[in-house]
Amino acid sequence: MTRFGTLVTASENDDHNTLICTDFAPEFGRNNVFQVGRNEVKSDLRGVPNTLGGRAIAGGQSSDALRQKLAEGWRFSVTELSESYGIDAYLASRPRADVLAIIRKSGLQFLAPTQALKAGAGDVMMAYLPKNQPAEVKPEADPAP
Repeated sequence: MTRFGTLVTASENDDHNTLICTDFAPEFGRNNVFQVGRNEVKSDLRGVPNTLGGRAIAGGQSSDALRQKLAEGWRFSVTELSESYGIDAYLASRPRADVLAIIRKSGLQFLAPTQALKAGAGDVMMAYLPKNQPAEVKPEADPAP
C-alpha cells in the first residue's frame, strides 16, 4: 500500500469507518487518514471515543447528511482557480458549497471542519454543491487593452 498516501472512509457504518481508519493510521500516518463525520448518538454509552478514527472531512457531516443532500440533488464539482478567478470569486459564486478538498501541485489536501480556506491560482477546488448552484463558472474575460 505504499503507493497510496491518503485513506478516506465514507461508508454508512460509522464504526466500520472508525475501525478502518484506526487500523491503517500507523501505515498512512494519522494526518493522512480521513472519514466522514460520525452520526450523533447521545444515548449510546458505548460510543466510539473521539481519539479513534480518522480526521473529519466534509465539514464533519455524517454519511446520513451527505446522502440526504445527494437525494436533494447535490453533486460534486471541481474548479481550477486562476489569476482572474480566485478564491473570493469562487466562494461568492457558490455561497452554500461544501469545499471538501484542494488539489494542489503538491497533492490532495482535505480540509478539516475548522481549517481556514487558502487557495490560489492553479489550485483545484473540490466541492459538494447544491442543485441550484453552477458546477462551473467561467470567469469574465480580461478586458482588452
